[in-house]
Amino acid sequence: MKLSENQYRASMFANLFEMYLAAERAGVNAVNVVQAIHDRPTHDNILKRGPGIGGYCLTKDGLLMVWALAEFFGMNKDEFNLVARAIILNDMSPLHMIRLASEALSSLGEN
Repeated sequence: MKLSENQYRASMFANLFEMYLAAERAGVNAVNVVQAIHDRPTHDNILKRGPGIGGYCLTKDGLLMVWALAEFFGMNKDEFNLVARAIILNDMSPLHMIRLASEALSSLGEN
């Protein structure tokens, strides 16, 4: 079940990163939206974005299950690609954060 939990978490973080990217490209400050949502007492468990997903288990466990299904049960790895795609998206998050920080620092030098 730990593999399943880590797949779920990796997928949630990938979805969160994608939503923040969409908001960013639409010119919406997602951080302000999340803070406004937190004002409701029933919405205090909303995930917040970080620079990456952290920990090694979220990135390896999902791929371990896909490998095991193919290796031990002869299943096609391409049928179980959601978590692999989530991990690829999660791997992009730190690079995106670095790009945002670099752009912010560059804009400070222009003022």
